[in-house]
Amino acid sequence: MGSNAGVNLVVSGETDLGYISRDLLDTERGKVEAISIGASGTAVAVASNNMIKSLTKDQVAKIFTGAITDWKDVGGTAGKIRILIRESGSSTRSAFEAYFFDGKKPTYGPNAIEVTTIDETVKAINSFKESIGMVTMNATTFVNSSIAFVTVDGVPATRDNLNTGKYQVRRPLYFVYNPTTVKPAIRAFLDFVKGSEGQKILAGL
Repeated sequence: MGSNAGVNLVVSGETDLGYISRDLLDTERGKVEAISIGASGTAVAVASNNMIKSLTKDQVAKIFTGAITDWKDVGGTAGKIRILIRESGSSTRSAFEAYFFDGKKPTYGPNAIEVTTIDETVKAINSFKESIGMVTMNATTFVNSSIAFVTVDGVPATRDNLNTGKYQVRRPLYFVYNPTTVKPAIRAFLDFVKGSEGQKILAGL
């Protein structure tokens, strides 16, 4: 269920609380209110033993479209680059395309392999050390020592850089609710989310 459905279900009253990964549209403002709960990012990930830990936006785009096919062409050890992409429509891939291809739908390299979960991507990178893939940045992948997040245009893919917006391969996350019909229990939950304990939990996700 996407962000549009999340808003529409709240407006119709079918659900008390929605979850979206984009800013509210002008047509939605006034119908629902949004509370920021941070951001989700997409990292460019490689095996931890890959000597390449930094790439430019242009290099990443060329690797994923097949214009660059060998690690030696970006300063690494000679070897064919294996491309891993998430399935079409996934938020991980959408954030990736929004940044590296300015929102356009690219034609990925002919050897690109589509995977459908974060775990599949990580396992593939571990199995094929020459791989590069798009990975959701979360509590699990941040601490996974078998993969490394590539620095993009000099900006490390860290939690702090994601939260501040310095790392730009990201999308905002919000809870949305109808302010005219919000139930006391939902209001209490949202107050908790906005409080120090709630913010501490969100910071660790």
